Amino acid sequence: MNQLTQEGVAALKAGDKERAQKLFVAALEEDNDDLQAWLWLSGAVESDVDRLECLEQVLRIDPLHALASKGAAQLRARGVKPAEPVKTPPEEAFRDGYETHEPEADEHPFGDLEETSEPAEVPTLASIEPAAEEPREKTQPIKVEVDARAEHPTEKIVLKTKPSLMPVLTVGILIVLLVVALVAVVFPWAVTRLTVNPNLLFMSMLVVVALTIAAVTVRVLQQQFTAYILTNRRLIVEDSLVSRAQKSLPLDKIQGISYRQNFIERIFGLGTVMLAANGENSPIHMQDLKAYIQLAEQIEAAIETHPRE
Repeated sequence: MNQLTQEGVAALKAGDKERAQKLFVAALEEDNDDLQAWLWLSGAVESDVDRLECLEQVLRIDPLHALASKGAAQLRARGVKPAEPVKTPPEEAFRDGYETHEPEADEHPFGDLEETSEPAEVPTLASIEPAAEEPREKTQPIKVEVDARAEHPTEKIVLKTKPSLMPVLTVGILIVLLVVALVAVVFPWAVTRLTVNPNLLFMSMLVVVALTIAAVTVRVLQQQFTAYILTNRRLIVEDSLVSRAQKSLPLDKIQGISYRQNFIERIFGLGTVMLAANGENSPIHMQDLKAYIQLAEQIEAAIETHPRE
């Protein structure tokens, strides 16, 4: 994949559509048959008409491209049609769809246009249309300055949330109280009915109560140090109780999203989001969340806007 195309993909994944458009246009200036640049440009443009034109360019290069064929068919089914071509000046003034005149070093890249402090707009698809088809009126494509330091795309956090402690804490307290009540009932009965050392029996039951409290405490702390982080590229499940551990799930591996409420979660107005993903033997459960519906919707929206290679 062309370097400019790769950086355009990174900008698009980071949510910067304007920069992504410029990078894809620059890549197409170098190679108008760059299939990947056309394909990803279809995800960066705003209108369905431009998107259809991009997909048609992909099909021009590879008529059997499944993703482009499906996308173009869906757009045509919604009534989207390519833009009407416009007449061009005589051929002697243009060659291969662009002006043959090369500007001097001090000449404005747009010809005789007056210089202005306003930033140049991103060229439309008409400005990068291939000469093999009926040409359109074109402007000199803008030059894109690429920041060489941006080696990796910027990953943005869309949502960060933590599970509620209330269900775990409530259930834990009930379990501890139940164990204490059982000890209070069983200990007098065992002392009078069984031939055991009362002190040994008391210490044994005390150990049972202590272990129960310890188990509940560990579960509450585990809940406290768990976090769910949604970015524009992946979902991260973070557990930092003992050491900082993360489980990362790329958005393009998520196949299904659902949510539910159990009895205790319904009492506290909480819910669980479940994700079915490729490579996972069972669904991933994110439990005891306050904004569980919002999280499910945002994951679904992130998946829809995340391009698949």
